[in-house]
Amino acid sequence: MTKEVDTQINNVDAKVFDYKNSENVGKLAIIHKDSDFVTINFFIDKTRFKESDFKEYDKIIKSFNIQ
Repeated sequence: MTKEVDTQINNVDAKVFDYKNSENVGKLAIIHKDSDFVTINFFIDKTRFKESDFKEYDKIIKSFNIQ
């Protein structure tokens, strides 16, 4: 993990981790509401990664809703 941030996703508590490994670059979001947990793992092959790829992650997170 390269970065850890406590945040909210659609008014629900979440923790987001940025990470890099030998194969991928990505973000892992762990969302917690009441007794439920949801994880979203967004990753891109390291050889194809561009920083602008995270704009797609942002679109996914903005559209996500846990009920």
